[in-house]
Amino acid sequence: MSGSTQVSGATGAGILSIALIGPDEYRRKEVAAALSGFPGVLVREFTSYPPDLDDLPQMLQQHHNIVLVDLDSDPEYALNVVESLCSESAATVMVYSATADRTLVVRAMRAGAREFFALPLAATEVADALARRLADNGASLLDSYRSIAGAIEQRRAITPAAEWLVDNYYLVERQIREIRSALPPGYYRQLPKLADGPFTGYPRVFGLAWAFVAHTDSHFDSEMLCRFVSAYQEVQPLT
Repeated sequence: MSGSTQVSGATGAGILSIALIGPDEYRRKEVAAALSGFPGVLVREFTSYPPDLDDLPQMLQQHHNIVLVDLDSDPEYALNVVESLCSESAATVMVYSATADRTLVVRAMRAGAREFFALPLAATEVADALARRLADNGASLLDSYRSIAGAIEQRRAITPAAEWLVDNYYLVERQIREIRSALPPGYYRQLPKLADGPFTGYPRVFGLAWAFVAHTDSHFDSEMLCRFVSAYQEVQPLT
């Protein structure tokens, strides 16, 4: 593994999970600080590029909605990282640079990057970019909902998770609206984080939700969920 992983501004249950790859600590911390103030955003910092492009999947073990890559530390290799991510990952790739070299920006966009941030970062620029990504996530969920509904109409088999999405899509949609308009940025920063395991740095509720889904094989039952949460709180009460 190349470099250590740090979690900054842990701000939620993963509406937007961002991997920040930046060998230069000063630039990386500037970007992390700009991102951490937004609700529904969890930032994971990677302190170096992967030693080999084949190491990218292992480096980014968890699912990330967005991967932000520093272009300045090693421009040629960074562009290779961007191209590899764009061709093999479902994540949205963004880049940042303190030089804002026009040729480098164009090459990054051609490699597949969706957003370019020039340092120093403007808060409005970051907010606009994250809002676009949140809108993309909402559109993807809507596409999935429509696809599953079509499968049901055609009497095709669907998974329990797909059935849950169809039955509860209105709740998902409501949560996205609330993230956009109601939740204060400081709220998520106060949530207790997991200290070890595969979800180190994530809020405890994220690990709890993942464990419930894995334990029940994606079958949702409200009574079982209540028992599961109660059992968890016998060991560690939730705040």
